[in-house]
Amino acid sequence: NGKNFKLRESVTVIDGETVDIKSLLLKETGVIFGRATLSEQSQHLGIDIFISGTTMIAKTDAKGNFQIPDVPVGKYTVSTTKVGYLPQETNDVEVGSGLATQVSDFVLIEDKNTDRKGTVLKGIVTDEKIPVEGLTVLLRDPIKRTFVTLTGKDGSYELGNLEVGKYSLSLVTDRFEPLQETIEVEEGVQEIIRHLLVKAKTIQATGVIKGHVKNQQGDILAKAVIKSQAVLKETTSDEKGDFKIENVP
Repeated sequence: NGKNFKLRESVTVIDGETVDIKSLLLKETGVIFGRATLSEQSQHLGIDIFISGTTMIAKTDAKGNFQIPDVPVGKYTVSTTKVGYLPQETNDVEVGSGLATQVSDFVLIEDKNTDRKGTVLKGIVTDEKIPVEGLTVLLRDPIKRTFVTLTGKDGSYELGNLEVGKYSLSLVTDRFEPLQETIEVEEGVQEIIRHLLVKAKTIQATGVIKGHVKNQQGDILAKAVIKSQAVLKETTSDEKGDFKIENVP
């Protein structure tokens, strides 16, 4: 029917047991795309584009183009940030099911007010000696403000316009053991923090995940694709909307 649906659900599987996750309520989704550039620059790679209040984020390519997929239907504020530049945002960006919503172009202007630039936090994330690209980095201050970015090809990240103080830093990933640290941010550019990720342990014991799929109106959804990303398993729902994934670690 031309509509897109997306859902991500975390499930714990215990050896020999069947996990019944009842009904999956799929949310209709769309795409946000656009262009963000740096004033008086010819190269625009690495501008952070994120949906305020969420962990949905993308980085621009060299031409400034970006795309955020799998955005649930609704209205959002789309924000931009780049160390050394004034942040910008666009309000009331409306996402429709199966539709691609274009945001008006952003042009970021260099921030020449040194007092306002605050501090810059830099880090590098690796798996042993291999850089980890595309990892979501979340930084939260004591009043729960969130700063978010993605690691680049070399595993590096930067977060700017921070105030001095303690922050909680989390690295969001399904492939590695969770990592959360308390960071003390001081005035100026911080020394580069190096994060070493540990791959998630492989569990030999297996179980079963089963459930039921329907849309927001309560209609049964047959032939919906259900994936277990951690073990690269997938199945489809039957005519009654039921599904089962076996041999899940």
